[in-house]
Amino acid sequence: MVEAKNSLIGVLVMAPLFFMGWCGLSYMWLGFVPEGNLRTSVLVTASCVVIGAWFVWTKRKAVRNRVYLHVKPNIIEVESAELFSGEFSSETRFLVSTEAFQKTLQAVVVRESYTQGRFMFPRESAYVRIWPGALGVTELELEAIEQALTEEFIELEIEVMERTPGHGSHDTAIKA
Repeated sequence: MVEAKNSLIGVLVMAPLFFMGWCGLSYMWLGFVPEGNLRTSVLVTASCVVIGAWFVWTKRKAVRNRVYLHVKPNIIEVESAELFSGEFSSETRFLVSTEAFQKTLQAVVVRESYTQGRFMFPRESAYVRIWPGALGVTELELEAIEQALTEEFIELEIEVMERTPGHGSHDTAIKA
């Protein structure tokens, strides 16, 4: 995703520069810029600015509407909404089956509360909290989880929590 974003930014910057450079060379050789070259340069520059603005707007919208996920052994919870169960953990390891984790994660991505029955829908931005509990999570498991999450979400942030939820004084406060 990062490589695609960088190449898109490169194209959006280089395309207008190419046509502006061509107009500059035309001016140097001919003493004026032909109308067709100038029109093309203006259209390419305007379209690249519009595409870039659309790209920035959709990124901001995705971050503003971020979904919060809590990943626990055999459970992925959408904050204040739904629980999705899978068989990706065991009694000794947090992540035993990446396929089962991916299957559970896909159920989260295509959940009815987000897709609302639509066939196509934009990818979500996600903030993921991993609650390994007493099992702990290894670097290898964390990399596998991160790779699976990266395939399904954009603008991903991952945080590994050290305690189980509900064991703090601030957790007992009443939410208004």
